[in-house]
Amino acid sequence: MKKQVILSATVVGLLNHFIFAPLPVNAASAMSVKNIREIEIDSNHANITVKQTSSKNLKIKSGNVWLKKVGNQIEIDQKTKSKKIEILIPKKYKGRLSVSSEKGDIKIVNINSKLVDIENETGKITATNSSLGGEINNENGNINLSLNSVKDFLSIENERAKVELNVKTGYQYQIESENGTVTLPTDAKSSTNSSTRKNGTIGTDPQGTVFIESEFGQITLD
Repeated sequence: MKKQVILSATVVGLLNHFIFAPLPVNAASAMSVKNIREIEIDSNHANITVKQTSSKNLKIKSGNVWLKKVGNQIEIDQKTKSKKIEILIPKKYKGRLSVSSEKGDIKIVNINSKLVDIENETGKITATNSSLGGEINNENGNINLSLNSVKDFLSIENERAKVELNVKTGYQYQIESENGTVTLPTDAKSSTNSSTRKNGTIGTDPQGTVFIESEFGQITLD
């Protein structure tokens, strides 16, 4: 009887492992984003690239990761010391996009989302040909954003590195800098211009607001 109980417990444990454990995936793996409210991407060392795709499904183009669906959320975690992870997000996806890394670079390409949450510690954060809103935080790495537009409200925080922002359309800005330098374009119209706080607008017909906070870094708006 004792052996039978031990055997049963072992079988249950194995079943739980295979039923509930996330599946490791490699290139060309895909998952539907139907009814998904958040996509969460987490890495320790790999460089992460997130791009838009016309496909209906989220795709892992490169990288060895854990991929799992938990309720209305898709979680993607670095499985091994992959040097590069590339993920394709469907154009129709409208939920939150969370991307975090400790030492790798994060690159956002052709993404349109007002619900981004991007965090890094020492790597760079870059965005090109995108329209973003939400939060972007980097402790010691540079932030370089080349955006088509600002979606509602975009908060950018950085402690010691550079923040460079270029937006094709007009927007409002709110900047708080304790000991860093701030460079504004010639067409900036400032309503507040003190040594630590600068508020105003850039371009015509501003459509969104950018808040930037830095302690010792350099901030450049264009």
